[in-house]
Amino acid sequence: MRQSTSQQAARPQFAPSFASSAARQGSPSVKGMLSDILLLSFWVAMIPAVLLIGNAAGF
Repeated sequence: MRQSTSQQAARPQFAPSFASSAARQGSPSVKGMLSDILLLSFWVAMIPAVLLIGNAAGF
């Protein structure tokens, strides 16, 4: 059975949390950019570190 338009309009509309943040206009914050850069540099440094540890362990 179909609901009337008044009942459909009363239901709340849900959206994922990332959708609302992606819809914002403007430049990203400096704090957000700094945390992204630090996270990326951590992962880039982990690749040679894991290879070096593996080489030292004899793998």
